[in-house]
Amino acid sequence: MLAYIPATIHNLKLMKELALAQINIADTQNNIFQRRDGKAPTSPHRLAWFGGHIDREIDRDTLDAIVRELSEETSLDVATKVIFGERTVHVVPPEHSSSKELVKVYLFRTTIQAVDANFKVLEGSGSEQLTNEELLQRNDVASTVRFILEHMDESQSG
Repeated sequence: MLAYIPATIHNLKLMKELALAQINIADTQNNIFQRRDGKAPTSPHRLAWFGGHIDREIDRDTLDAIVRELSEETSLDVATKVIFGERTVHVVPPEHSSSKELVKVYLFRTTIQAVDANFKVLEGSGSEQLTNEELLQRNDVASTVRFILEHMDESQSG
C-alpha cells in the first residue's frame, strides 16, 4: 500500500484543500502550534498548524487563503509581522488525514519575531511553542500534521 503520494500530483480533484502555516519564531527552532478546542470539526483538543480550508470562491490563490486564515485565527498583523517563505505541497491519504479524506495541503513556512510570538489566538483554546521534534514525541498532535512532518523530506516545493 502506498502511504505517501508525491507532491508532484497537482491536478487531482480532491475533496479538500488546506492552506496551513508553520509559524517559526525567528532565530529559534521553535514553531507555534494551535491548540484546537472541543468545537473543532477535526482534531479537537489536538495541536495543529494555523490555517484551514481554501475557499476557491473568495481566495484568489493559496497565499490569499493563508493570509485570510491567519487573520481569522490570530491577532497577528499578517501584512506587516509575518514573513512568508517557502511553500510546499503535500498530498495526505485518507488514512492519515484528520478528516479521513484525501487532502491537498499547501504548507507555508512563515517567520515572526520573538516579540510577536505571544499573539492572541482567536480560534482554538491557545497555542504552544515547540520544536518539530518535541511535537512528534507527543500523543496530542493532529494526524495530518504528524504525517506531513514525518514525510517532509519527501515533499517538493509547489
